[in-house]
Amino acid sequence: MADASNAAPPVTVVTVYPMTGRQLFLNVPHAICEECDLTVRLVQRVASDLPHVQVRIKPWFNHMFDALRRGGWHPPVVTIDGRITTQGVVPDEGELRNALARAAIGADDGLPPRLPRRGLAHAPRRRLLRRHRARVGHGLRCHPHPFRAR
Repeated sequence: MADASNAAPPVTVVTVYPMTGRQLFLNVPHAICEECDLTVRLVQRVASDLPHVQVRIKPWFNHMFDALRRGGWHPPVVTIDGRITTQGVVPDEGELRNALARAAIGADDGLPPRLPRRGLAHAPRRRLLRRHRARVGHGLRCHPHPFRAR
């Protein structure tokens, strides 16, 4: 049985999804997204100061579905242990250090665990439409056409 003191401390994984560089079959110039290069350099510099932080650079186009699944629509996307920290902007160094420190101690900021997306976003809208249709009395056209005779 392994002793808890001999166990390696958990590694915090920071993943950056930049848009520049080699993407699929083309090369995107760095002038297109200067924020991407600044973000990669900032994350690498902060990670070099902190122990047990691993940085992964994944091109956004090559790993588009992984980034989109996590909610990263606008590169550069920075995730810490799979949770989005920033996207579309260069993160603030202090905020990045605080987020890494919270991830290292296991703080979850009071956020619920990741919920499945299917069906959750549309349930309140369905409820509102049901109430509206019940109030109006029919389901298809809620408001009469302004130019047609009734």
